[in-house]
Amino acid sequence: MFHFLSSKNKASLLIFAGILWMCITAAVIFGGFYAASKGFLFESIELSPKSEFVVDDTTKAYLASNPTFPELTEYLKTLASERGATYALDVLIFGDLPENIDTHLMGHFVARKLYAEKGIDGLESCTPDLGYACAHAIVIESLFERGMVIFDEVNNICERVTGSGAYTMCFHGFGHGVLAFAEYELPQALKLCEKVGTEKYGYQDRKECIGGAIMEMRGGIHNPDLWEKNGKKYLDAKNPLQLCLETFLKEEDRDICFVYITPFIFDSLGAQDLPTFEEYKPAIKTCDILIEPRYREACYGGFAKEFVGFLFGRDIQKIEGITDAQLTEVITACMLAEKEDGIAACIKYAIFDLRGYGQFGFEVAGRLCTLVPMQFSNYCITEYITLMSEPGVSLKDGYYDEFCKYTEATFARSCKK
Repeated sequence: MFHFLSSKNKASLLIFAGILWMCITAAVIFGGFYAASKGFLFESIELSPKSEFVVDDTTKAYLASNPTFPELTEYLKTLASERGATYALDVLIFGDLPENIDTHLMGHFVARKLYAEKGIDGLESCTPDLGYACAHAIVIESLFERGMVIFDEVNNICERVTGSGAYTMCFHGFGHGVLAFAEYELPQALKLCEKVGTEKYGYQDRKECIGGAIMEMRGGIHNPDLWEKNGKKYLDAKNPLQLCLETFLKEEDRDICFVYITPFIFDSLGAQDLPTFEEYKPAIKTCDILIEPRYREACYGGFAKEFVGFLFGRDIQKIEGITDAQLTEVITACMLAEKEDGIAACIKYAIFDLRGYGQFGFEVAGRLCTLVPMQFSNYCITEYITLMSEPGVSLKDGYYDEFCKYTEATFARSCKK
């Protein structure tokens, strides 16, 4: 059995934070593009209302003491043991946390306790909050505990996860576990992911599983020692793009690999875990060497999720409150691509990243298009309207009409079909 976060050192913890941020945002971006293009229906996420839960006074006082990430993790794990994992998850969702806490990562820790309490039925207590961290942890723990039998059940299991885009997000988390289960032999993990693809979901379940496996290749956080022994050989530390060009990866899966390769690129250049602005340009320019347009778009576009995440120390709960100044920072970072197609791809992916699966509303991504340089304004608006009004995007009653009113008022453009 593999043990989640078996590494005890701080460096591995920081790497895992980056991996999980990349997991949630990249899955939302790529999965969202694909689902819309295939006509899959999904509703806007309804995150839990803040008024439903009140944090106890003792915990409030502890949170106010500004604990570090490791300290808060241990506190919540203890709280989960004493008052139940659901309570600890609610504290993580509704509590006033210290700055720069990766809530998705921490959600994985706490949800392990939920799995210990309820097994796979713990999914009934999971919500879309924290970027599906709860569902991710439960499906991974189930794989580690029960083994190959899960591959016959995981499609039904992931359909139990609630929230927009929940099914594909479930498989993205599952893919991380699949690579560890395959003892970091990537070709074997990719073959295991083939088992979960279904025509019903356009085989996006298979593709997201592959994406999760690719991401787990960064340090092998579920078992670093085994990754060092078996997985590291598949990586070229000086040429991270090579992973996405290997023959064991099918051509149709290369784009999802390039979306998720971004942190590997930063690593190859010796960047910090939260890179400085000066480290952005040499990283995004790495994509210049690619020739195939589909690969280039995925490679440049993958940087958008990172640029947004760096603003908030990877605390995904804060994206909804992004300011115009922060949006401008994202645009400025995208402009570092210099190549017109690179800038365009970064802007396009930023739109969907800021849109998520509906939890941030349409105004956040819309504001991005009001701030881009003039030469990209028309492109941004066109992509924004296209991505937000795909026939497969089934939004809540009245939401689509409100979106169209917004585009007409803000951009003097109609979204009516």
